[in-house]
Amino acid sequence: RNQTFVFTPWGFVTELPNVDNWNVYNQGPAFNNQREMGLKGVLEALFYTNLNTGELIPWQAESYEYNEDFTQITLKLRDGVLWRDGVQMTSDDVKYTLEALRDVGNPAITYSTIYAEWLKEVEVVDSLTSIIHLTKPGPRWFRDNLALGHENHQVILPKHIWEGQDF
Repeated sequence: RNQTFVFTPWGFVTELPNVDNWNVYNQGPAFNNQREMGLKGVLEALFYTNLNTGELIPWQAESYEYNEDFTQITLKLRDGVLWRDGVQMTSDDVKYTLEALRDVGNPAITYSTIYAEWLKEVEVVDSLTSIIHLTKPGPRWFRDNLALGHENHQVILPKHIWEGQDF
């Protein structure tokens, strides 16, 4: 038992509805996957937030920067971030996750409506740099959805694991 990590959902449920599906976005309606699935113990974020100061702390990412009209965000990932199986996290993972959320076409998938409305595409510049193209100006969009790492921020999924799986 001293080698077992035990955690429970945080919030309004006492057990996970589907322990065989660890896709944080697809656990069923009326279930806040990010919060209830043990997110803090299983998945990490691009940024975290110091709730005392409001400071964004780079974690899996090093930085993000908007263009002048707030329709593009250049995201730089931190080199050396590995998935549990040792595969490097890359801009392909960012593109896969955000575009899958945009394209899933199921409002029951948590956050998919945000991406259907706001995300035009993700351009992979290189393995650690991507450009997120928005459908309209969104000066707080990245902060609210991908950088506020303390509650309902969206996390990146490993493309090499989830591509080809039901989303």
